[in-house]
Amino acid sequence: MGGGGGSSERIARENQRLEQERLAAIQQGTYAANQIFDSPERQAQYDDYLRANREQYFGELERQMDEANRQSRFAMARSGLVGSRQQVDAGRDLGEAYNRGVVDADRLAQRAVSDLRMADEDSRRSIIQMVQAGADATTASSAALRQMQTNLSGARADMNANALGDVFGGFAEMYKRSRERDAERRAQSDLNTIYNTSGQWGFVPGRG
Repeated sequence: MGGGGGSSERIARENQRLEQERLAAIQQGTYAANQIFDSPERQAQYDDYLRANREQYFGELERQMDEANRQSRFAMARSGLVGSRQQVDAGRDLGEAYNRGVVDADRLAQRAVSDLRMADEDSRRSIIQMVQAGADATTASSAALRQMQTNLSGARADMNANALGDVFGGFAEMYKRSRERDAERRAQSDLNTIYNTSGQWGFVPGRG
């Protein structure tokens, strides 16, 4: 019976040793993967990707602004409205649309980087699961490097300036709004003239 007890203790000690080795391997593998994902090099890649997205979206915004300004000049010239209040209104509309475009462009660029970070986090979790299933630190590091490259390549392939959309909503619509505001001003001016003229003769429209 004593021999059986000693054997059980040896088995228990061996199992404990194996478990400690397993836990140590998981710790080392997890640390190795985290070192890759959290490296300064990866942060630099995030920064570069953000900069590339901003350049793309702001470049598209400037292109649309130039086109909208060109259409505005032509439309005002054709209508004989150069220097008019309508031109001022159209310029203000373009400026407001541009400011909204700046916000949208930066939001899209930030979201693109956020999506890349989330892809990395998904990859990190997957690799840690590999480590917990028995993958060693070297395997974890290699897998992390491969997956990060895949994520970055996919993110770059998804870059699309068209995602910014039509910032200015079409110049024709802005020109239409400008003409509507001008019509409202003229109607108000005509109404004021009627009241002023009627007042001179002692008659106010709408009163008996």
